[in-house]
Amino acid sequence: MMPIRDVVIFPFMMTPFVVGRESSVRALEEALAADKKIFLATQHDASIDEPKSNEIYQVGTIVNIVQSLKLPDGNIKVLVEGIERGKILQVVDTEGFMQATVRVARYALSQPSLEAAMQRVTSCSSNTSSFARPSTTRP
Repeated sequence: MMPIRDVVIFPFMMTPFVVGRESSVRALEEALAADKKIFLATQHDASIDEPKSNEIYQVGTIVNIVQSLKLPDGNIKVLVEGIERGKILQVVDTEGFMQATVRVARYALSQPSLEAAMQRVTSCSSNTSSFARPSTTRP
């Protein structure tokens, strides 16, 4: 797992960022050597350099590492794609980085809620279409 600063990554979102913290670089290298998947969770306070597990939000995103580039200064530039939400069950500090046991957090709308949401979207889209300008033709 890797804590991230000032950004929240969602499933299906492609996000580039630079990894510089030594513990984060180690976690990223471990993920790259394995299945190229890592759990990212935002830390509460971005000014903390080495956050503890209680300083990280419990819900984050399991991501696939699409690209990585080691920079001359030791940082790594990565492009990740969110796969699905996850919730931390347990965090262990191992070999200089955090490893987390994560449960996939699937959220599904109940059928009545889904129907209501679909009706609301349909209603809104028909209301906005009434604002569209009529096309004019020139003779």
